[in-house]
Amino acid sequence: MANTVDYRKVKKQEYDGRTFDSKAELQMYLYLKAAEGAGDITGIEHQVSVELLPGPRGMQRKFRVDFSAVELKTGSRIYYEVKGFQTDRWQANLMLWRHFGPGKLIIVRVGWGKLYFDEEVIPDSKYILEKLTK
Repeated sequence: MANTVDYRKVKKQEYDGRTFDSKAELQMYLYLKAAEGAGDITGIEHQVSVELLPGPRGMQRKFRVDFSAVELKTGSRIYYEVKGFQTDRWQANLMLWRHFGPGKLIIVRVGWGKLYFDEEVIPDSKYILEKLTK
């Protein structure tokens, strides 16, 4: 069973002319800005809409990931999602990302007021088929 959370209690944060959904999201932005300053990444984007399930209108599934940036070492776009808690909708989006995602997704968790890198998801087009046949 997923945790139930009153989203109205999470305070939005203002910084650098942007509005972030939580303190954790702001912390992640600051981390990414530091990585950009160190020359590891470039092109930070906030609240990026990604189509996870293509199809006709009403059948599509879009997901808004917290951040994306281009890793300079590989030239590939990496996506970052900050999670304080999980919902059923998040679990469904994660399953779709594992199969259809456009690139690597780094899941960052919040615990005791700090961020930690929890999981790195690399999409594999066989993921859903393997899950359904088990």
